[in-house]
Amino acid sequence: MKHILLLMSVFFSLLTVAQLPYTFTSFSDTYTPLENSTSLNNGQIWDDPEYTVPIGFEWTYYDVSTFQINFDGLGATLIVPNGQTTANVLIPYLSDVIDAGYESEESISNISHQTVGEPGSQIFKLEWHNCGFYNEYDAFGTSTNRISFQLWIYEGSNDIEFRFGPNSIKDVDLVHDEIITGGMFFNASFNQNSWDAGYFLSGEAMNPSMEAVTPDFYDVIGLNMDPSNGQVYRFSNMQVNVDETQANAEVDFRLYQSNNEEIQLLAPNDAISTVEIRGITGQLIERFTTSGNTIKNIEDYAPGIYLVHFSQNNQHKTLRFVKN
Repeated sequence: MKHILLLMSVFFSLLTVAQLPYTFTSFSDTYTPLENSTSLNNGQIWDDPEYTVPIGFEWTYYDVSTFQINFDGLGATLIVPNGQTTANVLIPYLSDVIDAGYESEESISNISHQTVGEPGSQIFKLEWHNCGFYNEYDAFGTSTNRISFQLWIYEGSNDIEFRFGPNSIKDVDLVHDEIITGGMFFNASFNQNSWDAGYFLSGEAMNPSMEAVTPDFYDVIGLNMDPSNGQVYRFSNMQVNVDETQANAEVDFRLYQSNNEEIQLLAPNDAISTVEIRGITGQLIERFTTSGNTIKNIEDYAPGIYLVHFSQNNQHKTLRFVKN
């Protein structure tokens, strides 16, 4: 039987803690299964899959820029190599998910991906649909506990989201090896069994926090329950990518919202900036240019969460507002 604690304790045996380079927020949004996406398993049953997935644009994860992400390890463990023996690790869901058709040898759990939106502000989406759990299959040969979830990556801002759909999990202790969580780890050295920093989601599933993983992995609490249908965990990148000519430029895009009728947008240096406002699923609402201070009327916007993406030369930033 595969044990997550044994696997992770090897990786975390020597750990130093650095500051998380993301701000973390949690909120609710409608979960929408992917349509017209590209399947990775193509009808084949899977367990601990090994896929290389094209993102569709350049994404910077911590200190590595890449056009792809790799499956490595348990069902939802992803890596971005930054050397022959090191990688940055991203885990939307730590538990050992498998194809729920493993028992019947006929796949019923699709892993698929798609990239949506206009170049410059695209969203990469990766979905694990209707998955089972290895622990249940190993113990009973069944897959009655199921879950669906997605990973979203935003072009330009490099922001990351874990999005959770419906689940039918009844036996929590069985399927999770006692820990429900997800997280991210930077500069993992597989030869030296160490990395620069590691973080796990812990606390109330509706409003958790990101906690640094200590050398004693058994200190990790994790989430108090599985994320509910529509739960979103968002990691907003605090590191803005600029080219060498812009390295010393001030990056200070800001958004203020004092009411439900308008937002105030501020761009740095009075230079011309491109602004895109998108719905949370990526659909373009408006695109315009601004210089300095702009008041934008949102009175006619439908209630929901909106993303405001600023671009100025090679500088990018994505901010969020809510219309009630």
